[in-house]
Amino acid sequence: MHIKLLSDNQTAVSYIKNMGGTHSPSCNNIVREIILWCKARNIWLPTSHIPGKLNVEADQASRVFNDDTEWSLDPTLFAELVGKWGQPDIDLFASRLNHKADKYVFWKADPGAIATDALSIGWSPYKLVYCFPPFILIGKVLQKIQQDHVNAIIVVPNWQTQFWYPLLARLMVDTAIKIKNTKKTLLLPYNAILVHPLYPRLQLLGCLVSGKA
Repeated sequence: MHIKLLSDNQTAVSYIKNMGGTHSPSCNNIVREIILWCKARNIWLPTSHIPGKLNVEADQASRVFNDDTEWSLDPTLFAELVGKWGQPDIDLFASRLNHKADKYVFWKADPGAIATDALSIGWSPYKLVYCFPPFILIGKVLQKIQQDHVNAIIVVPNWQTQFWYPLLARLMVDTAIKIKNTKKTLLLPYNAILVHPLYPRLQLLGCLVSGKA
């Protein structure tokens, strides 16, 4: 398979074309990782430079990046959930930067993810899944848990007036855990200094739910 790579970064183009370089160890290591990953999959990467003014689509995707999907539960707090309910087989709403299980699903293409769009795949093959979904998707996630008859650890805000809360209560098979609310409860993997915009008003719950009943 040949994948044509166009980049407006001349350094990146040079390093990939030459399969590495000596001026920057970090760039060399990144290119080595890319080349080995492609070699294992029989992928060739012909690479060319493209002027920035012509690289409109890629630039737009990076400029409108939404980091709301990258907020992740502090590992220590996640370990408390695992200690009570077990290690999940898969993290259904994650990325290569914040996944809590070896297998994970991202909302767009990701070389480490087993799939894109968690709601489009079956969850029933897994004994226990982990879900920390965008808040707007909580209702659909609970319906999916019920539909696929799966056990799940799900992290949700304690918003008892939301339409999905009664379904959450029906699916719960153990007492919910009130997650400790601090500035570090939710982290961005690439910027640990930032504090979630809803702090300190956001109270999260960890819940064990089952769609098998």
